[in-house]
Amino acid sequence: MNPILSALAVLAAAGGLAQAASGQGKATGGVDGAPDGWQSAAPRDEIRPQFAYLAKGGADGKGTLVITHDGREGLDGYWARTYPIVGGKHYRFRALRKVENVALPRRSVVVKLTWTDDLGKPVLTDEPVNMKYLRTFPAHAETEHPTDKQTDAAGWTEV
Repeated sequence: MNPILSALAVLAAAGGLAQAASGQGKATGGVDGAPDGWQSAAPRDEIRPQFAYLAKGGADGKGTLVITHDGREGLDGYWARTYPIVGGKHYRFRALRKVENVALPRRSVVVKLTWTDDLGKPVLTDEPVNMKYLRTFPAHAETEHPTDKQTDAAGWTEV
């Protein structure tokens, strides 16, 4: 089985605007012009925000994924993409985010990395478990939530 990194760029910005820089390839389904493999999603249609792709947006002008919320509270949505990976190798994740009119961006606009195999099942981690207490416990890779780094003068934060 080939492990797969399921990257859910959860950009849920209550009452504001969230952008994620993206330099991916051609357009696919979901949102007109969205880069290959990127899909917009929401838990339910009635709380779905507006999604867009701006081909000349982003920190480098090469494209950005956008989620826009109107004045209604409780809107929730995200952009998601799955990447194929090989177990035992190291991967670097990097994303840029710009948020406007959001009181708590670190809580409201988050990134979630879920490690699964090609069947969507959790994968085992390379790290050992606590052998004193969990001798027979399989150690699964846990979902990761990358932390915010620096914000530049233009308002883009590295995640």
